[in-house]
Amino acid sequence: MAVIETTTLVSSVTLGSAAEQAGIMPNDRLTHIDGISIIRFDDLREQLGKHVAGEQVEVQLRRQGVDLTVVATLGEEPDS
Repeated sequence: MAVIETTTLVSSVTLGSAAEQAGIMPNDRLTHIDGISIIRFDDLREQLGKHVAGEQVEVQLRRQGVDLTVVATLGEEPDS
């Protein structure tokens, strides 16, 4: 049985999103949210779910072998 796990590698960034405004780019690997380690996409979703729109979160990421920290101001979730 195959187990599919999603990673925290950014595949694309939506124009005008909180990620774009924070400077997050495709191929960045997100590693921490507010100092909490994230390994899987579910970890990312869990940490971001602790915040509301308008709050700032500190995002640590790895870009081309370099560790960086950016601050993102969360926006509203799009309607499904």
